[in-house]
Amino acid sequence: MVQRREIDHHSQTSDMILDAIRSHHCKTVQEVVDRLQKIDKSLSFEVINEAIQILEEEKKISLLEARAQNSFGNYLVKTYGAFSFWFTVATVTLALVGAYFFPQVEQWYLIRIIVGGIFILFMPGYALIELLFPMREIQFLERIILSICISLGMMPLVGLILFSISAGITVYSVTLSISLLAVPISLVAQYRKFLHTNRTYQEIVV
Repeated sequence: MVQRREIDHHSQTSDMILDAIRSHHCKTVQEVVDRLQKIDKSLSFEVINEAIQILEEEKKISLLEARAQNSFGNYLVKTYGAFSFWFTVATVTLALVGAYFFPQVEQWYLIRIIVGGIFILFMPGYALIELLFPMREIQFLERIILSICISLGMMPLVGLILFSISAGITVYSVTLSISLLAVPISLVAQYRKFLHTNRTYQEIVV
C-alpha cells in the first residue's frame, strides 16, 4: 500500500514537471523547481530532482549542460552562497588569533571566553551541518540547535584524539584541532553547493 502511494506520488510529480516544461515553458531545473514549489511547498528540491533524473532515464526529457559554468574558485569569491565558508574561516581565524596572540590579562579575559565559547560550542557542528544539509533543507533555528548539539558531541572525540597522540588538552591544541577540522569540512560543503548550483542551471529539453 505504501509502495503504491509512492508510485502515485512520483507519477504525479513527473506529470507536474512535464506540464511545467510544456505549458509554462520552464527551461532549466531551477525554473521547474520554482514552479512546482509554488504549487506544492512540501516538494523538496531532492524529490523534484530525483523525478527529473528518472524522466531523463526514461528518455522523456534530456538534460543539457549549463551554458556558462563558473569555476569553484569564482564561486567561493563572488557568490553569496559561499558566505558560510567565509564565516567559518573568519571565526577560525579569530579563534586562532585569540588563543595565540591575545594577551592573557584580565582585560582580554571576557573576549577570549566569548570567542572561545562560540568557536568550541558552535563551529564544528555548524561546519558538519553545512556538509550534511548544504541546500538549507532544515530551518535556520534547527540548524543552530543541531550545530550546538553536534559540537558538544564532537568535543569528547577531539579530546580523545588529542590524548591518544599525547598532544595534551590545552586551549591551543583544542583550538588548532577544531580549526583543522572545521575549515576542510566547510570547504567540502561549499563544493557540494557549487555542484548543486551548476545542476540547477542545466537546461531541459523534451
